[in-house]
Amino acid sequence: MIGIISDYGMIFLIAMGRTLLLALLGLLFGSILGIIFGLMSVIDNKFFRAVALVYVNLVRAVPMIVLAFFGGNDLSGCELRGIYG
Repeated sequence: MIGIISDYGMIFLIAMGRTLLLALLGLLFGSILGIIFGLMSVIDNKFFRAVALVYVNLVRAVPMIVLAFFGGNDLSGCELRGIYG
């Protein structure tokens, strides 16, 4: 067990750091999008209200697993050679 930690401990820490960074970036950009579309839905302009309504209904209609699949495919081209060798 200690051999595994000594061999792969640094890779694990790097991966954990990147995971936390991606989670924080997702939280940041999701909050920004939520504020923008939330404000668009309460503005008196019919165009902005319609755009916000379409966006929210499209995101609600798509299952989470489909969004995760497309998001995972977007990240699959990332360079990981720096971590593994």
